[in-house]
Amino acid sequence: MPVTWGIKIYSQKEGKSGTFFWIAIPGEMGGKVFSEPRGDQAALRTPRMSEAVYTRTRDFCIDKLRQSFEVVVAPPEAPGKLDYGDVDTLVQGLRPGFTWEEVGKRLNAVRTVRNGETRSFAVPIVCSDSDGDDGEEDTYAQVDVHVCRPGFMEWECLLDSYGDMWKIVGKFMRPLGLTATDKGLHVRIADIEPLNRAYSMVYLTHSPMDVLDFVGLDVERYQRGFKTLDELYGWCASAKYFHRDAHSSGLETSNDRQRKRKRPMYRNFVDEWIRSQPRERMLSQQALLRFGKQAEYEERVTAWRYKKEEEELWSEVACVIAEECSTNVNIVLRGLKRWVRFTNGDGDGRSANDEPVRLVLRTEAEMDPDRQPRWASQISHELGDNPLSKAELLEWVRKHWQEVKVLEKGRVAAAKAARR
Repeated sequence: MPVTWGIKIYSQKEGKSGTFFWIAIPGEMGGKVFSEPRGDQAALRTPRMSEAVYTRTRDFCIDKLRQSFEVVVAPPEAPGKLDYGDVDTLVQGLRPGFTWEEVGKRLNAVRTVRNGETRSFAVPIVCSDSDGDDGEEDTYAQVDVHVCRPGFMEWECLLDSYGDMWKIVGKFMRPLGLTATDKGLHVRIADIEPLNRAYSMVYLTHSPMDVLDFVGLDVERYQRGFKTLDELYGWCASAKYFHRDAHSSGLETSNDRQRKRKRPMYRNFVDEWIRSQPRERMLSQQALLRFGKQAEYEERVTAWRYKKEEEELWSEVACVIAEECSTNVNIVLRGLKRWVRFTNGDGDGRSANDEPVRLVLRTEAEMDPDRQPRWASQISHELGDNPLSKAELLEWVRKHWQEVKVLEKGRVAAAKAARR
């Protein structure tokens, strides 16, 4: 059975399936083959499908296609996709008795259109009450079945996986003299290309592993799949030959401009994601991914942000106390850290329910700095619907600093007495 390449490969001969990542950008593209009249045939209603309808339709079609083909592949869609325009499948290996007419019957298709090695079928959509369908009858899904040439299944899977992923990769490879087609990776002869493009293409390989390794893309990361577009974009930009200028407007072709108009995932990468990445970060991002340090990097950034937020908040608290009393400011600050806790929260002060977080005095001082709450986390708007506001926190300090001072001075006196 072929390598799965982050997709699900269904093979009746093997009787099992490989790894599959279906991960969830509303789409602009979709099944349009049957949405316009063709000759004397009326247009069919092919609405975009919810994830539930899409998944059920995809699984039904794959099950039926396995009766006609040795291997059936459903390439993973782009991360963050909310709805689907069609069902894409790749197939290979005809079973005995195969005919396209029989395939159409098994899919319950009402119409078929051929475009080269791809056949599009209009398959009736069966909706359940939970799908949220508007109840109209005669709705169809466009199911595309592409027949791969022998030995090219994995390669075509790579080109078709994760929406516009390979369009992004291919764009920065092109200025380097490399082009990927359905026939494999090629190097172009610059002197010949303007006169005879086909003759200028020198075939290199159609091995996905060899190509990803050559361009410096993490194969294992690809096989694990991507949960967000940011993860996918970061992976594409981690290639050792990636250069952001390849996606600049000065190097855009007419095909690039058309792709940006019609492909939201590609447009988002070029117009938003790349521009949001500082140039120096692009190389550091590649290094982090290459040496497996992305998680450590993110943890350190988060820890530093928390530390700075905490320091800034305590600076404001100190100013409030200094306004109220001219002496013993440090005693009060230490006391606040030791004698104050936050109710209705977990160890980080996160709101456990709809009740707002409140400050209360402890009955015993907490002397372990690691167990003392991070005050800044109590007022972060990311922690719940009813976080404690900074104004409320500072007002509480104004009202209770004297009580805290008494408690802390008493604790210090008791500790000194115990040492005598």
